[in-house]
Amino acid sequence: MKLKEAREIGKECGLLTDAECIANIEIHAMSLFEYTKISSELKELMQDCIHNGVDYNTIMDEYNRKFNEHVSNNQ
Repeated sequence: MKLKEAREIGKECGLLTDAECIANIEIHAMSLFEYTKISSELKELMQDCIHNGVDYNTIMDEYNRKFNEHVSNNQ
């Protein structure tokens, strides 16, 4: 998947930032892609992010930090 497509899907979901769009694809990958293609699709997204100057790893680290913080605060 290309970053442009992730942004388009995110926009349709009401998401505003690249971080939200990328996390959305990660979260719903099993529903979006054939099981055997999930890894290659996410790898393509990560590479396209890098190509477009978007720091994929930082985005996912931040998403995971916020998710874990939310879970901890709601226990």
